[in-house]
Amino acid sequence: MSAENPPQDDYQAITKQRTEIAKGLTLAAAQARFTNRRARYEAGYADRIRARSDRIIGFVLLVAIVLIPNALSISYFGFFASDQYVVETRLLVRPNRGLGAISGGADALAEIEVERETQVVTDFLTGATLAERLRNEGVFARLYQYPQLSFDALQQGAIHPDPIAGLSPDASAEDIADYWEDMATAEIEVSVGVIVFTVKSFSADGALEVANRSIKAADDLLSSMNATAWTDATVRSEAVLTEATRRLVVAQNRMTALRDATGSIDVETEAGVATTLGGRLRETLASLERDYSSQAGVLDEDAPLLKALQRQIETLRVQIKKVEEDMTLSQGQVGFGSVSSRIARFAAAEVEADAAQAQFIEATATFERTRQVAELRSSFLDIVTPPRAPQSATRPRRGLWIAGFLVISIFAYWSVLGLITAVKKALA
Repeated sequence: MSAENPPQDDYQAITKQRTEIAKGLTLAAAQARFTNRRARYEAGYADRIRARSDRIIGFVLLVAIVLIPNALSISYFGFFASDQYVVETRLLVRPNRGLGAISGGADALAEIEVERETQVVTDFLTGATLAERLRNEGVFARLYQYPQLSFDALQQGAIHPDPIAGLSPDASAEDIADYWEDMATAEIEVSVGVIVFTVKSFSADGALEVANRSIKAADDLLSSMNATAWTDATVRSEAVLTEATRRLVVAQNRMTALRDATGSIDVETEAGVATTLGGRLRETLASLERDYSSQAGVLDEDAPLLKALQRQIETLRVQIKKVEEDMTLSQGQVGFGSVSSRIARFAAAEVEADAAQAQFIEATATFERTRQVAELRSSFLDIVTPPRAPQSATRPRRGLWIAGFLVISIFAYWSVLGLITAVKKALA
């Protein structure tokens, strides 16, 4: 037996082995084809599920963000939104320039105060104080509150705001103040100092009424501010006058007491008299001394004439010394007895009395000017452009609001959709 002709058994074994290998390969290929088809099927199913969920999410977002809000917007602004009428007026706070002749400078003060009063009036027109006043006058109940849903309210046929734009009947004072800030605006044109005041209401006559009531309230506020300011100024000037009167009375009483204590009415005149008297006494003394000298050479020392002259000379010297003592003020000898002391005290008292009198005169003049000014108004609220009833409603801008809602909703839709897509990619 050779290598080219193997035994029969080995040949059969090899054939069987090849057959088994072929069957295994066939089975493996079949399993592989099934696995591939299942994998492809599962992958396609997942893609279909994902695409379907994306379509559902997109549809839900489209309905929730675009369709429903725009349907509500079109329904409200197209059929239910109440017309709003706008009234605009221009106001100017003007100082009373006629006060200058009375107050002697109140014009300058008014020019300074007018800016502050303009700002105060502007804040008042949109503030809670005016809202409270209008509420007390029943303006909000008649013109801004929407009625309760009832058959009687529907039968009245009156113009009422819708529940969205109107004011709730149960609104608190804070709610009314916030609502008034939305219905009224006030701005200052800085170049001319004019207040531009606009007010909205749900009827033309209602808007005009609210504007007139607001202007009247602002004018009352300005008048009250003027009265309060000048009342305070009058009280202060009266207090100054009272103090000046007290000082004048004290000075006059001190002068009277000094005159009573010294027994002098006009100390300067008395000083002049004393000076004249002293001069005359010295002249007389000089004449007697000359006579004494001329007689002493002729008569004896015991002569009656010389003794008489000697007594007269001594008497004059005593009188002159007394007059000089009255006129001079020695150190440490201040008293009412000396003329110089009386002059010094009277001079101080007169200076104090003159100052008190000047202060009293000035305080009296100031009080009279302030009292006269207080009886007048220092500023007025002029109506530059009077309010007029509008011919047609200018609010709300229905087309603009509808278009705005549409643009915003579409932008929001694509923004949310893009965000969801980005999150899904990040989690994949």
